[in-house]
Amino acid sequence: MLLAWLPEDEPCPVPDFATHVVGVGGMCINERHEVLVVQERRAATTTSQGSWKLPGGLVDLAEELDVAVEREVLEETGVRSRFKSLLALRHQHGAAFGRDDAYCVCLLSPLSAEIRACEREIAAAAWLPLPEYYEGTKATSARQGVEENFNAFVARNVIAAAEAGNLDGAAIGLAAREMPAPKGYLPGVTGLTNRETYRLYSGFH
Repeated sequence: MLLAWLPEDEPCPVPDFATHVVGVGGMCINERHEVLVVQERRAATTTSQGSWKLPGGLVDLAEELDVAVEREVLEETGVRSRFKSLLALRHQHGAAFGRDDAYCVCLLSPLSAEIRACEREIAAAAWLPLPEYYEGTKATSARQGVEENFNAFVARNVIAAAEAGNLDGAAIGLAAREMPAPKGYLPGVTGLTNRETYRLYSGFH
């Protein structure tokens, strides 16, 4: 699409395409309180090279967050999982491609245990005890020059929830709920959709 905004006395109201890049990370935790983690063959930064991280990736157009994180975990590790809740959302500006970055960490429960890592993307994958994963995130934080990065913050709070016996989708994070969409869809109008339902992530029940 080509656009030429002609008025000179007011700014163009049409936003740049793709203002945000949306990604998901799956914190898949089994009954032994081990978390599924991966090491990328080519890490995004030198400070994270060789570090254990949550499996995940970008959300496809028109893909739900819960569907996306289950897909990414399966593609990278071969482990089937079920979405439980949205744990945290990080919003950054000036990220990849000059766009804003929204990264969602989701709590998952595994439906299978055997790991079959994607050899093209993943150097290693494993089930790690939560405290061991947390120590790794703190080490990465130190290399990044911060006291506690986003992953360490989430891991610390998940460990606290596990110790309190609250590691359940109903007790921690925001659950996904299917909601009926408003009628009368109009292209380009925010808040309206061309689908019959939409996902709501909420702590209310």
